[in-house]
Amino acid sequence: MEKPMPPGQRLGGIEPFVRGFSVPAAYFGVFVHAEMLGNMGLCVTNGGTVIPYSHLFRKNRFLDLRRLSICRFLRKSIVPLACPLFDPARSNFFHWMFDSIPLIFAVEEYEKKFGKKVKFLIPKKIEHWQISSLKMMGLKEKDLIRLEVSWKSRVFFSELVLGSPCRYHPSSGAPEGALSPSTVLKLHKRLSGSLANSCDSPRIIYISRKYASSRRFLNEEEIISVVRKLGIEVVYCEKLTFEEQVQAFSHCDGVISIHGAGLTNILFSKRIRVVEIFSEGHGIRADYFQLARILGHEYYYHICESLNKDNDIYLSGGEFKNLLKESRLMIPGLEEKSS
Repeated sequence: MEKPMPPGQRLGGIEPFVRGFSVPAAYFGVFVHAEMLGNMGLCVTNGGTVIPYSHLFRKNRFLDLRRLSICRFLRKSIVPLACPLFDPARSNFFHWMFDSIPLIFAVEEYEKKFGKKVKFLIPKKIEHWQISSLKMMGLKEKDLIRLEVSWKSRVFFSELVLGSPCRYHPSSGAPEGALSPSTVLKLHKRLSGSLANSCDSPRIIYISRKYASSRRFLNEEEIISVVRKLGIEVVYCEKLTFEEQVQAFSHCDGVISIHGAGLTNILFSKRIRVVEIFSEGHGIRADYFQLARILGHEYYYHICESLNKDNDIYLSGGEFKNLLKESRLMIPGLEEKSS
């Protein structure tokens, strides 16, 4: 892979990931008569000890730990041998794909070793794209237990199966949020080849954040006008089904986007060029640098000044075109079209 950042660009949160480090091998754990407290996936053993990898990246751990005593008196449910797919940020595409979906691999290892079928516990109210992702991972409706839960819920498991995270906590010896290369590659292999190629011509995708609540271009319409004149495809990820996202990104040659969950879709791509734009106030984050590096994508990033509390940014049309040239995203076959 070529040099992953422009010369002289500060590294920020990417710096720990440029140096070499190791992550633990994948594993699964089995807990008899364990519990899940609330609706955020916090699990405890029969003795009341918090199971660490059920809450590694939870932002408000104090409130979660209070549930250890509060939930003892609240609504109870009992489920058989199961693995819960409850993520604190489960409506976020990135967190679902890397904090929840990888548990399927842990369960498969358990089933292979012990010969027992494990159900997956999911919220009764769950997004359609999440169900689609489970189906594309090979799960059927009969593999799922849909349960209505709230912060007041207390779920008992005859046996609880949990797996090692795809993202690691510093306690593992790796930088915080380090992705497991083996898990990322397994996800890529299972999902990226599931749909047939429908386009042989060069394709570059611009992921628009027009409908996001933060980190947008203040001149989004100007940027869209520029990319369309260049033959670049504008994609609104939130308007696509899960299958459509896999289809679109499985067969593209390059992606450019402001930092956001839409870049998770490079998981489905095959050795492309990725350009990520950071809003300075939001920080330089390593999530998609890591993902690109593991998958063999070429990676380039650019930092813009944050112009408001929502970390929105501005690049003129000319500056945006210069960024495309500097990052070499304007591949042969894409020529500027007339208006």
